[in-house]
Amino acid sequence: MCLFRPSTLQVEGERRMVNEASWKGQSIYECELCGYGYTDLETAEECEQYCYSHGSNSPKITRKAARKPPAPNDPIVA
Repeated sequence: MCLFRPSTLQVEGERRMVNEASWKGQSIYECELCGYGYTDLETAEECEQYCYSHGSNSPKITRKAARKPPAPNDPIVA
């Protein structure tokens, strides 16, 4: 069961959101842009700031992830 609670983040005057989830009995902070989950809020905020600035996630940051995002479900076009 996964419960989400948004946590606000201020980045260069703009408001960002990091989701807080309960997963396997522990708190996970999830980057709203790429979906990776971290055990600490600071890393999730760092990930979200990087994703926002660069348009993609950082392999260096995502190595610290406790939870990977689910695979996207792309529709099959016939």
